[in-house]
Amino acid sequence: MAFDHPDDDGSAIDVVWEPSTVEDFATYTVWVSNVPVQDLTAAYATFGTNPDICGCFSFNKQWIDERTNPIELRLDTALMVPDGGELVDGVPAFIQANIELFVAVTVHDLRGNVHLTDLTQVTVTPIDNINDNTAPERLTDLRLNDRPNDDGRALLLDFTLSDADDVASYHVFAASYDFGGVVGQQGGDLATDPLKIATLERSPSLPLVITDVADDVPVIAGQKIWVAVVVMDSSGNAHTNTLTMVSGASTDEGIRDPGVYLPDIAKVSAEWDDGTDVYVEWEHSMDASVRGYHVYISEDMFTSTDEAVMVGQTVSANSFTITTEEFDGLNNATDYYIGVVAYDDTVAKSTVESVKLNALDGTGGSETGISEDGQLTLESLLTTPNLIAAGMFLVVIVLLVLVVRARGSANRRDKNWELQEATWGIQDASWDTPAAAPAPPAPAPPPGISTQQANDIYAAADRIQNVDYGRPAYQAPQPVLKPQVDPALLDGLLDDTSAPQRMPEIDTSFLDDLL
Repeated sequence: MAFDHPDDDGSAIDVVWEPSTVEDFATYTVWVSNVPVQDLTAAYATFGTNPDICGCFSFNKQWIDERTNPIELRLDTALMVPDGGELVDGVPAFIQANIELFVAVTVHDLRGNVHLTDLTQVTVTPIDNINDNTAPERLTDLRLNDRPNDDGRALLLDFTLSDADDVASYHVFAASYDFGGVVGQQGGDLATDPLKIATLERSPSLPLVITDVADDVPVIAGQKIWVAVVVMDSSGNAHTNTLTMVSGASTDEGIRDPGVYLPDIAKVSAEWDDGTDVYVEWEHSMDASVRGYHVYISEDMFTSTDEAVMVGQTVSANSFTITTEEFDGLNNATDYYIGVVAYDDTVAKSTVESVKLNALDGTGGSETGISEDGQLTLESLLTTPNLIAAGMFLVVIVLLVLVVRARGSANRRDKNWELQEATWGIQDASWDTPAAAPAPPAPAPPPGISTQQANDIYAAADRIQNVDYGRPAYQAPQPVLKPQVDPALLDGLLDDTSAPQRMPEIDTSFLDDLL
């Protein structure tokens, strides 16, 4: 973008662009001429980037202040080409009022590579602001819409920017009634008009979120709101009547936090800086939709940004210093709670987990979440992550106890019994096997046989068993329980045959214990 530089005689312009994100960045070169600069092939081959002959300006800072902040540069020279000439015929000269200029920016890498064709160019006409009394044209394309996914407490205002070269600011006016498109009638000063709710720079970030209108009336669901926008140039010229107005009403979708989808900001910390200021730091969000951060402070703990005071915002920085300029009445003898939330193109997160900043003690030291005696406070320990971790630890301990008890009780036997079983072969069949079912009753004698018949059958069987066949009955061999030992055969093998070897006594007291 390019604008007329304010408060001058038309001898300078302002060029604004977004920083490059290339990793091998080397330099920017800004080209300004009174002829188109979309194709710089011939000019670059002829002039290079020598400012003495190309009328261009080069510098090697990839960004200024913050990586995402637009770069704004004031220029007062251009490559002026004679009528009918080519870009290579131009010579550097001072910028003059009311001469249309063409502007382009090229990015050069460390190897000297650069795009020279199909460049994006903008136009600007320098204006003599000292003698300028012409106001920019009124805005006609305004749009007022309900903010989606909220509770009806906000509206979104969008509009097409003015094409005037000397635009300085946009002034937004809103009320809960139709004010007829007329503003600045009370004293003629737009800055003090009670209908005014916001002032935007010449290259604003849209849409604008409207939560309050004239007289600090909040936007509520179903209430109709009227809005008008005044565009003002750098000389203070502006139209304040017959303005285009737009109206609309918000809708309650039942969602209290419209930015609930935005990530929570982690590792927020706060500490006193030089005993008077508060230095706040946090971890950058990796969510691509996050455009920046809002910083809040309160003397009471808060979980919603509605309960705290917004003291500042950053775009790419992950730190912020709160001074008495941002928060009037900042006192190091008072405890404070600090919160940081993310915002995107349309909305900011409202739910937040604030951190406590203790007041400075007598020694001038204080830390977030640390008590004066150096011990962690209960409040700093009872956080959601800590409680979740403690719960998981308890669950693991319970599971380990159950596993150990189950393994210890499985097939458990008495240690003494195992030793005796291994020594004597004593087995208890009922230890590992279930108890046997009771024996079935003896079958009843077959029907039809009387007691007398049964006695006769048993007597006959007894006679057959006792018949003498005239030969000795077979006797089964018996095991030798006490073998005979011939001492003569063992003479010389034993040291002393007269003293019988005494067998070790076996302790059978365990049988008494078993019985």
